[in-house]
Amino acid sequence: MILGRQLQGTFHARAAMPTVSASYFDVFKIPIRRGRAFTEQDRTGSPEVVIVNESMARQFWPNGDAIGKQIQLGATNNSDHHARQIVGIAGDVRERTDTTIGTTIYLPVSQAQDSYTAFMVRLPTIWMIRTRAEPHSLANAVRTELEQASGLPAVKFRSMDEVDTASTARQDFNMILMLIFGGSALLLAAIGIYGLMAFTVQQRTKEIGIRIALGAASSDVRRMVLAQGMGLVAAGTAIGVVASLGLARFLVSFLFGVAPLDPMVFVAVPLVLGAAALGAMWLPARSAMRVNPVEALRGE
Repeated sequence: MILGRQLQGTFHARAAMPTVSASYFDVFKIPIRRGRAFTEQDRTGSPEVVIVNESMARQFWPNGDAIGKQIQLGATNNSDHHARQIVGIAGDVRERTDTTIGTTIYLPVSQAQDSYTAFMVRLPTIWMIRTRAEPHSLANAVRTELEQASGLPAVKFRSMDEVDTASTARQDFNMILMLIFGGSALLLAAIGIYGLMAFTVQQRTKEIGIRIALGAASSDVRRMVLAQGMGLVAAGTAIGVVASLGLARFLVSFLFGVAPLDPMVFVAVPLVLGAAALGAMWLPARSAMRVNPVEALRGE
């Protein structure tokens, strides 16, 4: 994290500060919305430049263009930190799936200060390479080239699919866990509805027998049982949808790529619940259709 200061119209801010090469944005396909990306000409001795992300541009220059503005990195009274000009605005990138998109300032590695370079060589260096072939098929060749170019061992090689899988592992586990809980709850709800409707049909056997004796068709009896059960299901679903609208904001940290108030979810879930309830009520409704009025009324 760093402190930033605009030289004209002062503000203080915090932002992530990755140091990247000139081809970083091409490798990751991060669009440059306005201005330009870093070039090989952005090196030591040339005017110091930075690229900011869209979130930072919107936050600090909402009524104007950030291109051409100057910011100073680090403490404002530190003469070692020179003013840097903003030459580009990059698209927002979520560094982690469980965090919101914050302000980011990209610095060219070719203009990194000696003190920063000396510090970074003590840390693991990450190289990103875009390939046309399957990444692991080129692992040995890439490792050899990096070791020859840097003199440092390349100890770990991962494809972006592996990085992506690792970065969403917790969300994937939460999703599987919630699917198991949701499926169990759906199964228990279907069993409960079946038991309730079977008990209701048994309790109303005499009533159903009278209806059939008076000329009610089997389809009418089935429709009556299903309508009664689906009415209860509709009431419960409406209460659940209203409650979920209020609780959705508490589930944001469990979601990835899905909006808390996704219309498709709020349409699909009631449909699935309704289908499960209808299936659970079908057997009791068929039992009601087969009620023998003579046997139902024998005790009267």
